[in-house]
Amino acid sequence: MHFPIAFLSLAWGLDILYAATTKLQLAPLVNSVGTSLPDISRGAHYLQAIGLVTAVPAVLSGAQQLIRMKSSNQAFEADGKTMRPKFQTALIHAGLNDVAVLTAAYSWYARRENVGLLPSDTNLLISVILLPILFFSANLGGMLVYNYGVGINLAKPKGKGQ
Repeated sequence: MHFPIAFLSLAWGLDILYAATTKLQLAPLVNSVGTSLPDISRGAHYLQAIGLVTAVPAVLSGAQQLIRMKSSNQAFEADGKTMRPKFQTALIHAGLNDVAVLTAAYSWYARRENVGLLPSDTNLLISVILLPILFFSANLGGMLVYNYGVGINLAKPKGKGQ
């Protein structure tokens, strides 16, 4: 779960650094990282690819947990109409992650043909928008684990003969 967060946030952070250096022309950044911009751009693209690859098992295991919650009647309160906060948090977390991963895939795909893998304005905008979304969604994921116990599978000791 942590690998996609790490790789994607670093990729988007590097894109934001690229934007701050090239678009805002901040003198301290231009002087310190200006010559490294081609490497920063390529690194961001490759980190985004690694983030997308590592997101696949994270999305699949999250979907498994969501299905398990739904199938074990953990989605709604006893009245059958009121959604439990745990399930609502899981749905928001899953939705935001899906948006982040799908948009990141589009961004990576669109960028792969750019000369020097330089980010377009669209790529930069995606990075600026997705980074806080990713952090918010990661916080929700932490709430699911630490506040609600989702994904924690404490093994029960097997009885004799099992």
